[in-house]
Amino acid sequence: MSFLDIFKSSGGPSISDKWARFENKDQAEPIFDSNARPALIYKHSFACSVCTYSLLSLERNMEQIMEKADVYFIDVRAERPLSNYVAEKSGVQHQSPQAIVLYKGQAFWHGSHGAVRGEAVMEALDEL
Repeated sequence: MSFLDIFKSSGGPSISDKWARFENKDQAEPIFDSNARPALIYKHSFACSVCTYSLLSLERNMEQIMEKADVYFIDVRAERPLSNYVAEKSGVQHQSPQAIVLYKGQAFWHGSHGAVRGEAVMEALDEL
């Protein structure tokens, strides 16, 4: 049984299958294209309780978020090089939990720790 299975069985949030996941930097590159649809990148650590609350908040707002943006999930512990790549490309220093809204290939909004809430992401997307 993996840590994720234990986490799920303990009543913690499961990760919606609506999140896209990158396997490498090449797959992430297109979201930095200025013609790309707005994107939400969420950086998560399964070892962090604050991340749990952030994920729950984002999941509660997932349908509304997905109407306005593509959504991407990065496990910062398992995918640290990818997380660092996103930090470099976006100009937003790595933290977790962290949410970055990209618009026209640039970081339009970002938040970390307690600021990562579904409502805050929706407010940013509504500004676009």
